[in-house]
Amino acid sequence: MVWGLEMPKLVITVRGGTNNFDLLPRMGKMLQVGLLKAAKSTGAWIFSNGLNKGVTRHIGNALANERWLGFKRGRCISVGIAPWGLVEHRNDLIGRNRDRVYVPFEHPGGKFILLNPRHSNFMLVDNGSVGKPGGDVYFRKRLEKHLSTYPMSPQRGCDTPIVSVIIEGGLYTLKTIAEYLTDEPPIPVVVLGHTGRTADILQYVLRKCD
Repeated sequence: MVWGLEMPKLVITVRGGTNNFDLLPRMGKMLQVGLLKAAKSTGAWIFSNGLNKGVTRHIGNALANERWLGFKRGRCISVGIAPWGLVEHRNDLIGRNRDRVYVPFEHPGGKFILLNPRHSNFMLVDNGSVGKPGGDVYFRKRLEKHLSTYPMSPQRGCDTPIVSVIIEGGLYTLKTIAEYLTDEPPIPVVVLGHTGRTADILQYVLRKCD
């Protein structure tokens, strides 16, 4: 049990652009309905970097519309695995055995980023860096690897499946895809085309290879 929750039956780890980008309205709707339906129907957890920017902001928009889209059976479990040194107002979160109030007020032009308020849970990863992205990368990769070999239940005994969803993205996203596909065992990758940059290039290449 983690956070008083049962372990996930599936992990959907969302990767993509870390800078803000727009989605076509139909793609935004497809993301919202598809992601939530996949998570709710399978008992999955959704992983992101937890920061209110880029692809994670779109995940937050989907989570915000969970009830309005007709999903009523419990709240979708969404875990933001965020780099501590990049979180805006992170010192407001320091405390032991007590509640802390996190105010989502961002300083324009600053190098720190707010946590996305729509996520249900967070893991804040501190590798010692401040104001730099990537502090969560190693931990998130190890966590996903651990879960991929973790039995869903003593009765079933099989490992927890993991699937990666790619939305937009840049060169680092391409590197992450390569690592997933060459991992042992390989992690399936779902590319959401018409979202921009890396996702669109991969969609074009895959269609040409058919």
